[in-house]
Amino acid sequence: MFTWITKQSVQSSNGFKVATIERFKKRYSEGAKSITFFADVGSVAGVYTYDVAKNAFEKWDSGELISKEKQKQIRQNVADALEFQGLALERLYED
Repeated sequence: MFTWITKQSVQSSNGFKVATIERFKKRYSEGAKSITFFADVGSVAGVYTYDVAKNAFEKWDSGELISKEKQKQIRQNVADALEFQGLALERLYED
């Protein structure tokens, strides 16, 4: 379940937040850990989408590496948060 924090930030009852911090940057956070990532804006069938680099979730902003399993969970969390906001995580692209 999600709740709005601001017009561009949401919080999940599962303990994570997704926020827009700049036009093309978002931040995913769990407790004290966060990942700031570039999200290119697009549109598919009238829905705003975000394209994110495949390696966007490889490490926390602190530099700590993230396991492949955890990366998959974070990707899904971000997709779910965007869907709640009426947006979509369209695709992950190569850098």
